Amino acid sequence: PDTTNLHTHGLHVSPSQDDITVAIKPGQTHTFTYDIAAEHLMGTFWYHAHLHGSVTLQVMGGLYGALLVQPGPSYALPADLQGLYARAPVVVLHHVHFGGNDTQPDKSFAMLDYAGVSNWYKNSIEAYESLPPQPQFLTAQRDFYVVNGQYQPVIGIQPNDVSLLRLVHAAAVRYVELELIDPNGWCQLVSIARDGVFQSAPYQTITSVVMAPGNRADVAVKCSAAAAGQSIDVRSYPNPTRSPALGTQNRHSQSIVFRLMVADLGGAKYPNVPSSQAPLPDYLQDLSAKVPSVGGRDVSHILLSAAAGDLQAINLGPFPGFDAPVNQRYIDRLCLQSVYEYNIVPPGFGSPPGTAAGATSAHPYHQHANHFQIVDFNGVDAAAAADIARVGEWRDTIAAFAPNGVRIRLMPHTFTGDMALHCHILQHEDRGMMGLFEVAPVGSDSCVPKDSGGNTSGSGGVGGPATTASSSSGGGLPPSYVEVEVHDDYFLPDLATLYAGQTVRWTQRGYVMHTVTSGTQDTGNAPSGPGNDLFDSGVLFGASDDTFTYTFNTAGEVDYFCMYHGGMQGKLIVLPSTSSSATSTTTTTSSSSATSGTTGSTSTGTTGSISSSIVAATTSSTSGSATSGSTGSSTSSSTTVAAAATTSSSSSATSGTAGSSSTSSSTSSTSTSSSSSSAGGSSLGGSMSSASVIVGTTTSVFGATSDHDGGLGEMTSDDPFGATTFAVSRGVC
Repeated sequence: PDTTNLHTHGLHVSPSQDDITVAIKPGQTHTFTYDIAAEHLMGTFWYHAHLHGSVTLQVMGGLYGALLVQPGPSYALPADLQGLYARAPVVVLHHVHFGGNDTQPDKSFAMLDYAGVSNWYKNSIEAYESLPPQPQFLTAQRDFYVVNGQYQPVIGIQPNDVSLLRLVHAAAVRYVELELIDPNGWCQLVSIARDGVFQSAPYQTITSVVMAPGNRADVAVKCSAAAAGQSIDVRSYPNPTRSPALGTQNRHSQSIVFRLMVADLGGAKYPNVPSSQAPLPDYLQDLSAKVPSVGGRDVSHILLSAAAGDLQAINLGPFPGFDAPVNQRYIDRLCLQSVYEYNIVPPGFGSPPGTAAGATSAHPYHQHANHFQIVDFNGVDAAAAADIARVGEWRDTIAAFAPNGVRIRLMPHTFTGDMALHCHILQHEDRGMMGLFEVAPVGSDSCVPKDSGGNTSGSGGVGGPATTASSSSGGGLPPSYVEVEVHDDYFLPDLATLYAGQTVRWTQRGYVMHTVTSGTQDTGNAPSGPGNDLFDSGVLFGASDDTFTYTFNTAGEVDYFCMYHGGMQGKLIVLPSTSSSATSTTTTTSSSSATSGTTGSTSTGTTGSISSSIVAATTSSTSGSATSGSTGSSTSSSTTVAAAATTSSSSSATSGTAGSSSTSSSTSSTSTSSSSSSAGGSSLGGSMSSASVIVGTTTSVFGATSDHDGGLGEMTSDDPFGATTFAVSRGVC
């Protein structure tokens, strides 16, 4: 648990640089270097520890910080946004959780507190590295959120003036739903950006800011003159109107998270809510009119669900590991510059929350390196979902809505390699709800050809449910079929999505006998499918290309298995039909088909190579209360700052102090530090961990991260080609 690494959440950088396979042991140092492309969009991001198996403990313990990408010299940020971003405070929300494990331990969304998570490692081979958590509590508060390391701080805003808050949800498990306690209707909230990407204008007025763990939100706040002199509380309230989408569990409630003090603070005012569209780079081009391709494993869905014991899974299997055999390692195999579409499917698919099969909360899906675009919510009204997500927006983390999930499109851009995806409830990620996409260059064997209709041989494609070869494609396969191959130890895909009225065809590709039988290994040929369907292919002989087909008419989940081979299990997710007519048939045939096509060519992007920017001072805490940290600033054409780390195992407030700074040239350098109180109602300022990067730069991050809830450090460079570093130190336990 004391071995660590670093992930830059939301940055469009190479997986080989944002490398979560790195393992840095106590006493070791590792340098992470990131090439920030010239076209990288400015925005609000964050960084945190990401060693698989220990992420929860380390993020809950404070190994995180805000990360701002500043606009490059050529980026044309609209004038009505420039002033807001120039003065916008960064508001980092962090969950301090020593309040005991959640009740209902049999439920997959019952979360452990810090001590409960640490018990995972009591018999670990690394247990000798870790200090057992023995916090001393000075207050009754043990389960609460802090803001920039402070409990219920105050943020000053002016009346008749638009302020921008850059919110970062740096937490491990819970959803927060922030709303103003404003019964007089004095104030307005407007969504400007989510997950580091600007929204489409006109910007949307919202009633609350719903954030899964890992989300960011840039939110404009404007209060009228009538609010002058008033304090507006901001609470986290699990509004029951969102329960049909988010469930009822794992949603944080806190009467005051922070306060807005409306007062005349002097300085320039911006009376008008922004209306100009901020430009987006090429890697965030609109995908709504694109024809989706099919990945190398014909996957059309990503099912986030529990597995045996306390394990968690994607598409029925816990994460097999970074070194697993290639045929087991990847959720899907993608091609650079191609568009893919997936249904992010919740557990208990098709069942409302609160029912026997329904999920009690929503898994937040997150992927590295590339954002994805929201297509729709599979039946949830877009207006009702507006506070959670917006159709057409770009995200890197999204809730898998109940009951039918959320549909996304993505286009791997610029970078090849392994792209991680996982649930951002970090306890679930640590327990196996994680996977990898393999992103291959154009023209490689992993890139599946498309025909002139945008289809490929096999299943997958538009809408999440599997598309099929048309009758005119020369394959001889009737319309509305979904293909599944039967191999000697697995079904491919082992989980497929289709519409009611569609037919699945299983084709024997193995060398020994198999069956396709409804039910599971435990229940046998028991009623499993919609309408208590029973089906059994009989024997599919080895090396025969035998096929079995079955039509499904009712939405729901269908399990099936091979009677001869333990562990060969599959699942079908049947979506409601888009057609009113469907005919049920069951047939056995012996045919084969194939389609072919040609691949298109496309260009790849390049990254900039100029250098710029970052410094952060850090503090460390394993306590149950807020910590405040230091601020540091330095200006030089070439500067390196080493941040000192302080550690505390008590619940009292801790302040960090910036370390010494040095220059590698004769240019002058300055360093300042300050600290702030963690008392309730304290003024917000200088108590967060943050860093700033200028696009078109190369940035280095040194060392394994250290636990911290404080320490703001930001550096700028007089020379746009000057090098600065983001330094983080690691103590030895």
